Amino acid sequence: MKEGQQTVTTGQISGTPPASGPESFCRLVAQLTAKCPEGRRDASTAAADGLHVCVECASILVYPIGGTPVELGQWALVLRCPDCGLVRQETWDDGLIEDFDLELDRGEAQLVSDLHQLSAANMVDYIDRFVCALEADGIYPIDF
Repeated sequence: MKEGQQTVTTGQISGTPPASGPESFCRLVAQLTAKCPEGRRDASTAAADGLHVCVECASILVYPIGGTPVELGQWALVLRCPDCGLVRQETWDDGLIEDFDLELDRGEAQLVSDLHQLSAANMVDYIDRFVCALEADGIYPIDF
């Protein structure tokens, strides 16, 4: 990490999935979809923070939608922010692009982790509802 650069983490939840109930599931979804702090940034600040940070709304979810090599060691990228819809094209050097690629890989790993946690929470909720239906004699052989 570069000097003065801040790391903002959203949607990462440690520990095991919630014990049960739709309230726990809703709480987990709310945590995973929490927004980043807002604040306008200029292009130089965005480069210091990383290409994954939006210059308009400070979201850390910026992703590339296209790119071409411009000259040796430089790329022109088109970036899009899913939160505010900003699309911008600029030219950056290979070092910044490599940092962006690492951040995209980290973000992908976080999404996969969050997906597993949501799936586990959903399964816990499903099992709880199934157990309640069994206890209430609400399931019959014809249901299968």
